[in-house]
Amino acid sequence: MLVFVIIVVVVVLCPLILLNAKLSALRTAGLKRYDQLARSLTESFDAKWTREGVVMRGAMLSSRDPSSVADFVRSYNVVRDLRIVPVDRKLLFQVAAEAAAPLAIVWFAATPAERIVAGVLRVLL
Repeated sequence: MLVFVIIVVVVVLCPLILLNAKLSALRTAGLKRYDQLARSLTESFDAKWTREGVVMRGAMLSSRDPSSVADFVRSYNVVRDLRIVPVDRKLLFQVAAEAAAPLAIVWFAATPAERIVAGVLRVLL
């Protein structure tokens, strides 16, 4: 049963590893573009709101500039958090559980109840 689960996990998740090179290139290009955009966005924000002298607080609250900076930060975080390896522990356990579930049902059906109860009691005590 364990060998079957391992084979299923390998067969299902190994093709995702083929995406590593493409994901790495996309992440690098995205970070480079977003870094350049961040630099120009923060320079223009700084020039408008901190270097032009005293600005009324109400003007900044009614402006779209802070909101656009916050939206940019969220978009940048999506690119930054892009994982090069699209397989994590949660996905690994999910695939293993889905592969083992049908086999576990068959094992429970084929094993006498006394043996199951004795095994559970042995583990608990």
